[in-house]
Amino acid sequence: MLRHSNLLQTTPGTDTYAILRFLCAHRESTVTPAAIADRTECPESKVVTTLSRLEAIGAIGRVTDGVQIHEDAAETLARRLKSLDAVTQLFDTAPDDCYATEDWESRIGSIDCVDENRK
Repeated sequence: MLRHSNLLQTTPGTDTYAILRFLCAHRESTVTPAAIADRTECPESKVVTTLSRLEAIGAIGRVTDGVQIHEDAAETLARRLKSLDAVTQLFDTAPDDCYATEDWESRIGSIDCVDENRK
């Protein structure tokens, strides 16, 4: 079972995200940190740090010639990454609203309450 970690709260476009995506895509393989760095274009130091954190939460196992992600962890991470991708796509395709523009408050009228029964 995958233990909770801030590592799992990653966002698309980050090194951690690229490393997790790579490991999920190559779940059947044993890979070295150098190979991960080469294929993801992430600094090897970042790969090593991320792998250490993944090992600490029980997501990967170290073997003689590299690391391999555990199948249950790969499934969990793949679902999370897919959800992140969907949210990112939704956000990227959503139209901007008027609150996204600067100084939007100046373009609306007053919302002061007026008692129309008072004269």
